[in-house]
Amino acid sequence: MSGLLLTGTIDSGVFNNTNVVVTDTKDRLNQYVNTIIRYIKESNFDKVVFVENSGYEFPTKHIMSIAEKYKKQFEYIYVKTDIEKTIRLGKSYGEAVLMEYGIKYSELLKEEEFIYKCTGRVFVKNINSLIHKEKNTNQFLAYNNIRYCFTLFYKISRKDFLEFYTDMGEECDEKNGRAIEYVMYERTVNNHVKCDRFVLYPDFCGVCGTDGQRYDCSRLRMFVKNILLVIGEYSVDAKRGKMMDVIFRILKMGPKYECNRKR
Repeated sequence: MSGLLLTGTIDSGVFNNTNVVVTDTKDRLNQYVNTIIRYIKESNFDKVVFVENSGYEFPTKHIMSIAEKYKKQFEYIYVKTDIEKTIRLGKSYGEAVLMEYGIKYSELLKEEEFIYKCTGRVFVKNINSLIHKEKNTNQFLAYNNIRYCFTLFYKISRKDFLEFYTDMGEECDEKNGRAIEYVMYERTVNNHVKCDRFVLYPDFCGVCGTDGQRYDCSRLRMFVKNILLVIGEYSVDAKRGKMMDVIFRILKMGPKYECNRKR
């Protein structure tokens, strides 16, 4: 079974709350803790790793005791991130550093062939169906027409990440339109990284730190997203027709409404 890597910033004030509206530290901590516990209790992952870069006190022993009760393993990693650089380049830089550090140095994940990555305050409600039907390949959600790859949730080969996706933070600069999603898409396409779509569209639950909106979708929107997924809409090599653009505008499902949401 693949391991799960969760990324987070508990005290966003350390980085001047850059591009974040959910700023209450206690609320953020509770959201991270509740999400992690939920993955431990409800998901089929036997290894859960949380990487965090604000250094805020985290109840590691409490989470580990819960993990032990459910016969799971939990690892907390504090990543000391360049504060000035994160503020200057944006939270995309911080996210890139967290992803890279977690995949490189986690003791629990070092033997895993594939790793699932998710933003730490977001729970994927259909996660067990996704990993039960998993393919032996990288899996992404992408908007090919704007060259954008979701970093909210994806599955990556540890080998491929270390070969093609290290140092992504150095290419991020949110003030100049260089969010990590665009950088990751470029790395995927330019290096001809083999990837596939998910079998089901991830059913996200949580609050977006960037704008405070919920990720949760209605049944209708999830139904439509799964249809679009099956016909290849979220694939890196998808070619959207005019009808797809109409559907996205009507249901407000395009990048304008779904992208740029992290942590």
